[in-house]
Amino acid sequence: MKNYPDIFSTAEAAKICRCSQQTIIREFDRGNIKGYMVGTFRRIPLENLLKYMNETGRPPEWQKPLLPKNGKNGKHKKG
Repeated sequence: MKNYPDIFSTAEAAKICRCSQQTIIREFDRGNIKGYMVGTFRRIPLENLLKYMNETGRPPEWQKPLLPKNGKNGKHKKG
């Protein structure tokens, strides 16, 4: 695992989870990701982000590539 900070913004959390920032905001606001507010900004501790990812089956960005190593998306052409 790379050296990551202990606290993340929603943008940083989205990058790690490989989802949109809006998804992180929505999950935070629903209480699915635990964190706290600093003024109007959401902050998410690393352990809470990892717990959410484990519960939802999201691999962290450092664990699994988005595409197979050959760079293809796994779809085959017909014919």
